[in-house]
Amino acid sequence: MTETTLFPLVTKKVVDVGREFLKKELGYDFFGLIVKLVVFFVAAWFLDQYMKAVAGQQNIVARIVGSFGGILGFVISANILDYFTKPETKTVPYWTVVKGVATFLVFMEAKNYYDLNESENRKPSPFTLGIFALIAFVLAVMTFPDLLNHMQKLNMLKGIGK
Repeated sequence: MTETTLFPLVTKKVVDVGREFLKKELGYDFFGLIVKLVVFFVAAWFLDQYMKAVAGQQNIVARIVGSFGGILGFVISANILDYFTKPETKTVPYWTVVKGVATFLVFMEAKNYYDLNESENRKPSPFTLGIFALIAFVLAVMTFPDLLNHMQKLNMLKGIGK
């Protein structure tokens, strides 16, 4: 067996063992959740890069499409392009929305875990629910300061707390 075929086999085995351990000990596949979140953020990044490339900014997407002779050319509303390319707009910043949606998705996964255990007449593990809460908390800590800062810049918080 060569080194090039051994590495993928070992990696797959380690991932499978880790996934089984998490499922057995915690009752939930947190590895799968992390993979889902990574895919979600990568897709959001590509969408951001694509919109900026359509708006004429040179970035990795514009270079890749251009290297294959492609043209970034379907019509997108100027308002949508402004959302991705002008951070000073009066809307919530794109990455704040993405992080907020990711936080919501973690809460939905926790709810699905809780409901599945309840429907099978099993008690959901408090430790597992705590891990869900920790992941959601980290995402929320990354999201809400940005949101509050943006709202302060737009004077949306004027008079609150007085």
